[in-house]
Amino acid sequence: MLRRALALAGLVALGWGCAGRRAPDPEPSPPSARAQLDAPALHPASEPIESAEMQPPSPPPEGWPAWLPWERVRPESAEISVTPEGDIRLSLTVEGGQLEYVALPWLDALKSQGYVESRPGLLDGNFIVFHYSNPATGLGAGLAVMQPLGWWDRAQIRLDIFADDDAPPSEHCVTPPQRTRSFELQRSGIDQRGQRFSDVEVVTVATQATPDLDGDGVDDLLVPHAEGGRCPADVEFNVYVMRGACGLKVGTIVGPVTTTQAYDPERGSGWLNTTADWVDLSPAPTGADDPPADADAARSFGLIPVTHERRRSYDFDGERLKLASDSDRVGRCHHCAITSCTPK
Repeated sequence: MLRRALALAGLVALGWGCAGRRAPDPEPSPPSARAQLDAPALHPASEPIESAEMQPPSPPPEGWPAWLPWERVRPESAEISVTPEGDIRLSLTVEGGQLEYVALPWLDALKSQGYVESRPGLLDGNFIVFHYSNPATGLGAGLAVMQPLGWWDRAQIRLDIFADDDAPPSEHCVTPPQRTRSFELQRSGIDQRGQRFSDVEVVTVATQATPDLDGDGVDDLLVPHAEGGRCPADVEFNVYVMRGACGLKVGTIVGPVTTTQAYDPERGSGWLNTTADWVDLSPAPTGADDPPADADAARSFGLIPVTHERRRSYDFDGERLKLASDSDRVGRCHHCAITSCTPK
């Protein structure tokens, strides 16, 4: 799959590099990215560049994973970066003919570490990106390759290794990531004297302990997703029941936790509740269990600020968390501050 995709990407890049030489002939609608990636290669894959003039490879950058091949890599540039949360990005720029020579061994190395394809390869801008997940570690990986474009006979390879927020609940005990996200909250309104007021506050959400959920007497852990959520109130959290330093992912929740009930084997259940509060100008309730908004009631609110109190309840059966109820209570508040958020 990867070899075919690389060969096809070479033709796409060649077409971009020759743009402007003549008006293109009319073409039918392009096939989907999946169809392109599944299409057979239209020309032989380029062979690795080998010559007596090539110099021995330089040492890998500090922190390079020992399992990722390096000994035959001759990059023009190599970079490694690690975020405070432990996510890793490895980037190489190589001569065009070396692309498969490097990318295919990297793919084999990922598989040797237990990574399996989680989504088909897709075109993303100039890159073809292949997505993998590792059930045993809870990590995800994205292998991105870019063929030479036009006159620039260089290829780029990028590998991201990160905590996989979208991985399903698993029986594997993994190390939950330590993660912090920040949001800038802008509030504005009119007070009881008719004066306009406003303020700005930076709010963070982070990996945090939550009261014992599985009934073993040990606090469990919430980890915010790295992306998604326009405000702190709608950030998703993965829930891990802890086993020492590692944890079992049991589900995903939204919003700050308000109350929990540890799992009771006799009852065969436990639960966790969250409540998210905010103020905006939308009178429509947002809960999944709420009835459709009444148009006449909505018009009666006019431009009066609307308070929302969205409550979610999750049942825990000892292994998985499942959403049991989701409702949003709305009301009017003439002098409440309307809040907007910007992720930082």
